[in-house]
Amino acid sequence: MVVSTPGVEPAAAQGYSAALLLDGDAQLNREGLDVPRQVLARWFRAASLVRPRSADPAQSGTVVVTASDEELTAALVRWDPVGYARRELYRRLELGLPPATRMLSLSGEPAEAQAFMDEAALPAGLEWIGPAPIDDERQRWLLFFSYAQAAEIIAEMRRVRRSSSAAPSSRGTEHRGLRIAVDDVISLQF
Repeated sequence: MVVSTPGVEPAAAQGYSAALLLDGDAQLNREGLDVPRQVLARWFRAASLVRPRSADPAQSGTVVVTASDEELTAALVRWDPVGYARRELYRRLELGLPPATRMLSLSGEPAEAQAFMDEAALPAGLEWIGPAPIDDERQRWLLFFSYAQAAEIIAEMRRVRRSSSAAPSSRGTEHRGLRIAVDDVISLQF
């Protein structure tokens, strides 16, 4: 018997006879657009270490997953990560979510974030969505934009961050407590 955390499962020479994938619902309750894909990828990695089905049932492996998300568990049962990814992409295209569009998230203390957003000159038609609470002190705002607008938006965010850092006394805040991420993956470096 081997007990392991995700990503560091040791390989068995003949493959495992079984794998029990625990806490699927807890893993899926984390925040982020990419959480289901990350969880499914962990499940596939772990399940790939289990012996394949064999004509001799005694030589076959078994995978048990404890999660109530039928779509993800079905993708694992069917061994169909491509089908899951395709369905997820179509949903995101319909909803205008990444990777169909770009997304910038701005997280921080409300007054500091509001000062930052007020200073940023956005192209016509774009508006911040939010705030959504993160904890007792911080909130998050989102900005969705096209791939064609990405360079302009990112350059503007860098301009605001740099200009406020260069002259903090004239603006009243340096925006240093803000977290800015593009597509919830890449944090902008200033």
